[in-house]
Amino acid sequence: MCTGTPVAGCCLADADCADEASCTVDRCVDRACVHVAVDARCGGAGECTAPACAPDDPRAGPDGCVARARHEGEYCTEDADPCTSDVCRAGTCVHEPDESGPACPALLDPFRMALALGARAADAEPALAAQVRSDLQAAGVTLGGRLVAASTPGATRDPVVRARLALGLLHGTPAELRGFIASIAQARRRRLVGRSFAAALRREGRAMLRGTQRLRARLRRLTTRTERFAK
Repeated sequence: MCTGTPVAGCCLADADCADEASCTVDRCVDRACVHVAVDARCGGAGECTAPACAPDDPRAGPDGCVARARHEGEYCTEDADPCTSDVCRAGTCVHEPDESGPACPALLDPFRMALALGARAADAEPALAAQVRSDLQAAGVTLGGRLVAASTPGATRDPVVRARLALGLLHGTPAELRGFIASIAQARRRRLVGRSFAAALRREGRAMLRGTQRLRARLRRLTTRTERFAK
């Protein structure tokens, strides 16, 4: 029976139940200590881990928190190398060789171009056509070997197939960008947008167009050179 004298496992107030783990809610319920684990007190999740309040886990820190692995085998942060698979392994993002063969390094420059253009499109003014963003991001995913193609399991590792697919995905992108530039010019003529804003949008559109054209040219050279070599 609980009295004014401290007894193990017995309490008179919540303060009697305080433990060293800051991730638990410590309460005195019916004169017995209850420690409720609150995962949210352990911060946000990582791409390959999820925080958990587990004071009894030997890996737990002073706050009682531990990072537990999640998303095993799923894609994680891209390392800008098209010849690696970026996946979660035991709570860590690792970059494993993807066995795409000796031709894979030829994808390095166009892949990084696609990533840079995709990032630029994502940061651009919302007025930039959504289709342009989608095209560039899809091309980057494809060149990086992340395209899911269930009907041809090995295709996503073949550098030539990746280049050809990315080229196809970018087929309509220059026209989309030209349309965007033309629409800005038309809006300016109708005085729907300010002069400086319109000029900035046109510059951005033209820069994206030049970058996309360079990327498409690089991909065409890559596929043509490979096909000639194969013959």
